[in-house]
Amino acid sequence: MYRRQIRDTLNPFELREIEFKQLFRMSRRLAIDLCEILSPHLEGQRNNRLPVHTLVLTAIIFFATGSYQRAVGRDFCLAVSQKSVSNCVRSISLLITQHLSVRWIKFPQTFKQREQRKNQ
Repeated sequence: MYRRQIRDTLNPFELREIEFKQLFRMSRRLAIDLCEILSPHLEGQRNNRLPVHTLVLTAIIFFATGSYQRAVGRDFCLAVSQKSVSNCVRSISLLITQHLSVRWIKFPQTFKQREQRKNQ
């Protein structure tokens, strides 16, 4: 119980915007929107005892860095175990592919589009 209270007091959304972007590689507003969109789909998963924002932001850090150790060892805001990181990545990845991929994920289809993306 005590650990849960400590975790809840370290709210990553209270970081300055520049710190938030450096850590999560997205704006605070986008992260909040993502949490709000995924929240209804996470509520049915009672095996998750972590707050929705912790689940989503833990997965985002993994997507941004590709590393469990960086997310576990460096991030003071989301202090979770490696197993929890793995569970977050699995559940959030599944929800993104099921509910957001059609609307949000667009891959360039032509050579010209790929070149334009490279130059952005």
